[in-house]
Amino acid sequence: MISNSGGIALLVLFGIFTVSCDVPTDPQAMSGKGRCHHDGHWCQYDWQCCGRMKCDARMNKCRKQCAGKNDWCNSNSDCCGPMDCRRNRCKNKCESHGEWCEKDWQCCYGMKCNPWKRQCQ
Repeated sequence: MISNSGGIALLVLFGIFTVSCDVPTDPQAMSGKGRCHHDGHWCQYDWQCCGRMKCDARMNKCRKQCAGKNDWCNSNSDCCGPMDCRRNRCKNKCESHGEWCEKDWQCCYGMKCNPWKRQCQ
């Protein structure tokens, strides 16, 4: 009679060893870059940071970066300074007809700033 208990014991031990190992199952964790780092987390390179964030070379931390003029955006909060996200591009924030202005560039859609009324027309 041939006993197979040694083979079964070996398979059980191999199964326990495999389960106890920390094998990543997340596809992003298995990619070459690994998991991305969030705002304030340690980094050495920009590619380690999530989304639009960049690695601050002085502090070695991921920091949020804003999108510049004509850069791709999802919402107004993605854009730098006084810009709006229109048609998924950051554009200068502009004033509508009748709104306050000082210069022509502040008015939307080619309107001009009336210097006496200080309104876009």
